Amino acid sequence: MLTERDLPSRWTARVATLLIALFVGPALVQAAESPRERKGRLLYAEGDYQGALEIFANLFADTGDPLLLRNIGRCNQKLRRPEKAIEAFRDYLQRGRNIEPAERQEIEGYVKEMEALRDSQARAAAPPEPSPPPPAAAPPPTPSPRAASEPIENVPVPQARPVEPPEQPRPAALTPPAPPEDNGRPLGAGKIFVALAVGTGVGIASGTADLNPSHTLGTEGFAPAQLGHVAPEVGVFLTPHLLLSTQLRLQLVTGLSSEYLTDVCGPGERYCTPSPLALAGFGRLAWVTGSGSLHALAGFAVGGGTIKHAKVFQLDGHCGPDRDKTCVDTLSGGPFLFGPFLGLLVDLSPSVGIELSVNTLVGVPHFTLNFDLNLGLAFRF
Repeated sequence: MLTERDLPSRWTARVATLLIALFVGPALVQAAESPRERKGRLLYAEGDYQGALEIFANLFADTGDPLLLRNIGRCNQKLRRPEKAIEAFRDYLQRGRNIEPAERQEIEGYVKEMEALRDSQARAAAPPEPSPPPPAAAPPPTPSPRAASEPIENVPVPQARPVEPPEQPRPAALTPPAPPEDNGRPLGAGKIFVALAVGTGVGIASGTADLNPSHTLGTEGFAPAQLGHVAPEVGVFLTPHLLLSTQLRLQLVTGLSSEYLTDVCGPGERYCTPSPLALAGFGRLAWVTGSGSLHALAGFAVGGGTIKHAKVFQLDGHCGPDRDKTCVDTLSGGPFLFGPFLGLLVDLSPSVGIELSVNTLVGVPHFTLNFDLNLGLAFRF
């Protein structure tokens, strides 16, 4: 029977190499910046707000990224187009994700500033109200014979009333231009995270089989872990980039064979069948980064339970009801399980995404090194 101290040193080296690669790899994951976005930033910094506006508008039409609405609003603000700026800012406040209170207050200030500019432009475009006409002068009295002899210079002449010019509108105060926002979209602190994934795996099997104690492996080797498993997960974002969650792993193994054994599944000789199910649970801590709709995940899981591997024992051909089939039994790893994981999260909408991950699990004292590939849906509330 294979024990833990019998494991060859080469597997210890391989395990260390794999763990180092999986921990170092996440540090190299960086999201590529759009060349068009970089061009828009450059035009904005140079004062070409119309050129920057055209680039940001095309990017928004292609990606639907709400953060581009803020950049569109800022460009229209610099171009003194209050209606378009107000529309972009309000659309950003409605569709943006995880807007901090300070940022929301800043955007609302921009909206009030543009409303004041819109009102002043409307007043400037409206024709000035005409001044009330001067009161009609009373007709001169009919001169008497005595008045007719008076010199004409003494006749009073009505004075014209000066027309006051209309009040000129005062320009609205403008804030200094701010650089366009970065396209990074952290998922946000305090959000609830729920995911449901399915997957399969492969790993190193070793030791004694679960059903028949005479089935042992003299040397460990790779074996399929199962037909598949289901992995529900529930967590919360502690910070915009740090996710704490719990995950279950319900495994189903197929292709196993039954056989007649004595005092194994009951007293005396009985036809025994290995259990096809295995259950494990983990606590997971993940770092989430990336920009746009693509996010990278890297973290570590610790938990307990069982991971089973199906193994064909070619030397035992006495399985099946007629004792003429090659035996297929399970070998379990655990019950203490731990290991790193890597993944990608692709946003389909502000609250729904697709998650793809590779999980590495080491089991002790019943050794296993297992690799799972999971694919599922992730929800944020």
